[in-house]
Amino acid sequence: MRHRSTTKKFGRDKAHMSALERNLLTSLVLHEKMKTTQSKARLVTKSFDKLVTRLKGRSAMVQIRLLKEVFYSDIPGKKMLEVILKRLDDRTSGYTRTTRLMPRKGDNASMTLIEIL
Repeated sequence: MRHRSTTKKFGRDKAHMSALERNLLTSLVLHEKMKTTQSKARLVTKSFDKLVTRLKGRSAMVQIRLLKEVFYSDIPGKKMLEVILKRLDDRTSGYTRTTRLMPRKGDNASMTLIEIL
């Protein structure tokens, strides 16, 4: 038994988990809000905040390289550079807002709405 294990795996292996995280980030960037379960919302909020913090204060080439590591295509990277980073330029932290919603009907999972500020 592994004690003090804090990472959530959602029943997935490492490659599947990183793909899930990248897909959630892509959806958040493209649509600027998304509805998901509370635990996945925590995961994507943490990843998005780290990504924005890493991108701020870097040169354009370094930003493009970092975005190519995260996203599968160029479309979310372009939107991140042209729209979202300019809007979040004056903030130092707290780039997303999470709002709790009613539980999902089928399995009573706690749902959350994530929005980029």
